[in-house]
Amino acid sequence: PLYCACTMVIDYSKFDNLEDSDDEQAPATVGKPAGGAGVVGSSSSKVAVKMDNTRKAVGSVWNTSNYHWEEKNLDKFGKETLKKLLQTEMSEEINYGDINLTVASKPSVETIDGDTWSHIRKGKSVCGFNFEIKIKYEGTVQSSGRTDSFAVTSEFDFMVDDETDIPLSWTRGSELPFRKSMESTIRSHLSSRLQAFADELQRLAMEKAQGVQGGKSAPAIQVGEHNKSGKKV
Repeated sequence: PLYCACTMVIDYSKFDNLEDSDDEQAPATVGKPAGGAGVVGSSSSKVAVKMDNTRKAVGSVWNTSNYHWEEKNLDKFGKETLKKLLQTEMSEEINYGDINLTVASKPSVETIDGDTWSHIRKGKSVCGFNFEIKIKYEGTVQSSGRTDSFAVTSEFDFMVDDETDIPLSWTRGSELPFRKSMESTIRSHLSSRLQAFADELQRLAMEKAQGVQGGKSAPAIQVGEHNKSGKKV
């Protein structure tokens, strides 16, 4: 007798009329974008990053009672750290019906521009940032018997104390029936990277403030205030 070891190819078409469960639906409206060559679909949803700007801090020796405005420019740290965190590899498991799927991607930051700072005022350490980011998630979604590729781009502003609107534009893979679950997974990964940046920024700002007070480094001082246009005055 002859035996054949075959791999079953999964047919996603049987799910064409299957509605997503409440857990799978992303809080976004899916539709055609207004423009963009090669973009076949887009959706948008907001994420929020938590910042603790109530921490007590100490400034330079000259800063009596840590009362006066004392600001440090952290632009180089901000861009390098945020880019590194955003390009962290993603590998997540999702379920669609009775199918287990692995979504994998190595995100690439196409553009990142903006500024980062920390300041001390009235004994409080306050961190801030203002970025314009364009990032691309390109990878595969794999089941036991099938592999599909996808490409998703997101272009957004990332600013302290503001909710971040995360639009997703599909250039490949928008026809996949579990697209909403993938969007939720991508946003979750992206949100975790943004939060990791905020945590790392606060850690560095506290270390610098303590180092200045202890005489470990010279103070980098810029008097003024910061506005969302990115200008220090």
